[in-house]
Amino acid sequence: MAFSYRTDIVCITADGVESKLAAELTTDQIGAKAHGLLRVPQGWVPDFFCIAADAPVNEEVLARAAALTGIQLDEPVYIRSSGSLEGIDQRGSLISSTSPLREVPRVLSEMRAKMADMEGTSFQSIHVLVQRRIAARAKGHLSNERRVSRVARDWLAEIEPSQGNEAESHPVAVRNWRSTGGQGSSLRCALRAQIFRTLRAIAAWAGTKRLHMEWVWDEKRLWIVQCEDALDKGGVNPKELVKLPAAFDTGALDGLVHFRRANQSDFGIYRKLKNASLYVRLGYELPPFYVLDDHHLLDAIQNGADIPSTLRADLALLTKGPLILRTDGKSIADDKREMLPRSDELRDEPKAAGWLRTALSEALAEIPCEACEVALIGHHFLPAVASAWALAEPEKRRVRIESLWGIPEGIYYYSHDVFDVDVARIGVEKNDLAGIQGISRRIRYKDHFIAPDDAGSWIVHQVAPPADWSQSIASDEALKEIANSTRLIAEAEGSPVVVMWFVGLAGSSGDAVLPWWHGDWDVELPVERPLGKTERVGATFTVANAADLQSLESDLNSAANYKRVAVKPESSEIVRDRGFIDRLAALANNRGYVVELRGGVLSHVYYTLRRQSCDVVCVDDFAITDERLEFNKIVRDKIPDLIASRGERTDVARVEGDVLLQGLRQKLVEESLEVVDAKSLEAISEELADVLEVVKAIEETLGVKRSEIERIRQAKAERRGGFTQGIVLRETSLAPPMGGALLTNSTERSPSGEPVALPAMPTSIRAINVDRRTQGHQEERIVTFAFPIIQQDYRFSRGVFDMQTLSGESHPMRFEAEVSRSGAELRVRFRLANNAIQMNLFEKIATDPANDEDTAPSAS
Repeated sequence: MAFSYRTDIVCITADGVESKLAAELTTDQIGAKAHGLLRVPQGWVPDFFCIAADAPVNEEVLARAAALTGIQLDEPVYIRSSGSLEGIDQRGSLISSTSPLREVPRVLSEMRAKMADMEGTSFQSIHVLVQRRIAARAKGHLSNERRVSRVARDWLAEIEPSQGNEAESHPVAVRNWRSTGGQGSSLRCALRAQIFRTLRAIAAWAGTKRLHMEWVWDEKRLWIVQCEDALDKGGVNPKELVKLPAAFDTGALDGLVHFRRANQSDFGIYRKLKNASLYVRLGYELPPFYVLDDHHLLDAIQNGADIPSTLRADLALLTKGPLILRTDGKSIADDKREMLPRSDELRDEPKAAGWLRTALSEALAEIPCEACEVALIGHHFLPAVASAWALAEPEKRRVRIESLWGIPEGIYYYSHDVFDVDVARIGVEKNDLAGIQGISRRIRYKDHFIAPDDAGSWIVHQVAPPADWSQSIASDEALKEIANSTRLIAEAEGSPVVVMWFVGLAGSSGDAVLPWWHGDWDVELPVERPLGKTERVGATFTVANAADLQSLESDLNSAANYKRVAVKPESSEIVRDRGFIDRLAALANNRGYVVELRGGVLSHVYYTLRRQSCDVVCVDDFAITDERLEFNKIVRDKIPDLIASRGERTDVARVEGDVLLQGLRQKLVEESLEVVDAKSLEAISEELADVLEVVKAIEETLGVKRSEIERIRQAKAERRGGFTQGIVLRETSLAPPMGGALLTNSTERSPSGEPVALPAMPTSIRAINVDRRTQGHQEERIVTFAFPIIQQDYRFSRGVFDMQTLSGESHPMRFEAEVSRSGAELRVRFRLANNAIQMNLFEKIATDPANDEDTAPSAS
């Protein structure tokens, strides 16, 4: 299908108003936003013109630009920044506004004044896009950026929450053999349910170009208001960072003075070495460990003493290979053990001595060396392509694994892959992997990871395609080994454990794995859920570094505006900072923030925040519970097999005859309510297909032919009509008494004689009634409330009535009820409380009803 594109564009420049050829314009001349809209079919974009960064704007030039564009001076417009370098990463960083077109000179002057001091404006030209404003009833995004789409032809469409409607998202797949390729000159769309289908036409037009588009809907059609390139950002291939360290003669380490090779006694004392001894018993080969446990020496260094030359000589020997120093101790309290000081790669003596002097001393300020018998444990760095955390419990089959490129600390905060492995059997040996049944996987877009740079510093890296969507543990055998060995470690410890793993060790073939550390796990994993309403509402404060947290702590004025704190580190500065986590937990608890993480639920960060009672949400959770769910309903015939294929256990029964018919009737109600709840055309179509499948099953159970039902349907349609004209019966009235005027049709009609069109369905009737009854000498109240099942939430209140106490006194009571529906399930909450008793300031007027019924007012 041929599309018509804009050939020229009206521009206000320093020379006045000009009409310029679109093909000759660059982003330097009109900005990235305006240039992006030139690539979209003209009929899909609201009319607009551009104002150059250096152009003065007065009423005269504005009127000329308006006349050429076709926008009236009283029309509302968007006034949006269009920076020459304002790419997709800077979306929303500059200023936009709305106003009537005639107010543009004033608004533009205010915008320019604000942007003059804004970061990111000095090195680019900030042009302005003035565009006809659409009265939007819905708006959202359409994107196939790599962060949302592994394959360019797979798009994600999103509708933002508005006007009582929750946010919706839907995948939009473009396939040549079934895509229409567009809708011509306009994007007609008369129903909200058709929005996703219309967005599919836009995606078909764009094809495999990586774009991010913003759209609005005015109840008649969709409009594209922004179109930006979503180009790859570069980055590094994680596998290219993994290199074997240069070999050196380990025999030289026999000359160590303060450090010594760990002995059998050490493996029984220090937690990190106790773990290692268990891994050796399971059959893993670990590198040599070196221990420095001279508490007097460490205490002196912590208190400012010089590092003796003999210790410097030790460090010079150890750093012939990249050295890692970790902290442990005999008497360190459990709550102090997590995230103890640990160095990056130390590649020479000065760097190692500097770490002892600064990082270790500062970190151990709260842990006295002698009292806690602190020790340093050294080993040489083990380069690995990826790392993982795994959780297992004794006597349980399912093991959760979270993995990411680089070192394990990256999983604290960055997107990662998740695997759910059913080990099937309990008590087997390490290498007995044949019985492992299923592996469920969630492969995410992974944009960042932490790994050493050329100098050995552990820094944040950008992931280069295709590694951003590649599985970080590629081998099923590696996943099975991690799951099985983690379960064996849990059985050996007799409690739930979380285990740190290295994956794809340098110098090995394939995804060779090695367990490195484990600890107890006593935090209950949350039930899988999307962000709830309370977590979506309100502003989000993003913490990228320690300074951001300090800003939030000190900004008492705007603190109440935020509901969530999203932690997205831009560097490794805060990744292992236990003090940062403690401050974040205290702030979140004090102000009621929800902490939003992209990292794993098995990470120390999540664990620490949960143990400090923080409300924590890990975005895009997957397979995080082993809960038992009861259904007790008819399902499609193949559903139990599909559930079992994912490693879950099922308990299945059969019904026949009248019991089957009863179950199918219930299923028909359930599926019909899902049609009520579905929002998009695609979702409604899916639910209607389910309804038809249930109808087919009822037909077969009853022995009724579809042709007979169709005959009955046609007969009813001929007598009573169908449901396509949208006729709403609002009320009826009884015929008048004898002798009265004949009742005429009182339906309100429009001038054309047709029934009046309603903007929305009338509010359904809700009623609450309280009946007074006496059973013997006992008074009781029967509370009845009615509500339509097709709606979602109801609240009944103001049900006030008197009840006699045992002493015969009358006491006012208040009845309230809340009803909510989730699918075919109704949940009802009742509240019965003493009503507030007010002082009797006025003489009581008898208002008791003549009968035995108290009627409470309906809820408004």
